[in-house]
Amino acid sequence: MTLGSMFRRPGTACFACALIAALASPIASGQTRRTDARNPSVDELKVAYLACDRAALTRALSGPEAMDCSVVYEEFKRRAFDGNFDRLLAWHRSQRSSRGSGHAK
Repeated sequence: MTLGSMFRRPGTACFACALIAALASPIASGQTRRTDARNPSVDELKVAYLACDRAALTRALSGPEAMDCSVVYEEFKRRAFDGNFDRLLAWHRSQRSSRGSGHAK
């Protein structure tokens, strides 16, 4: 099972808990290259980021979930957008508008 498929499965108890386990070691040690199989791809980070966004829109996240999602956000922003918040925000808005119109990206 890939990290991305785990986030798409309905009923996954803690979508971000698994991601934090995958991210914690590489982030904490300062690794930036994909030298560890637990280091998720940008596409997997995108799936996790959007799962966090959907969860936060439908319910209050628990403290640990909010922390996990924060780590996902920071890593996704850093790796996909070179740390540029404005680029992430523009992408995020395009995702929301495409979901609202029924088109998945």
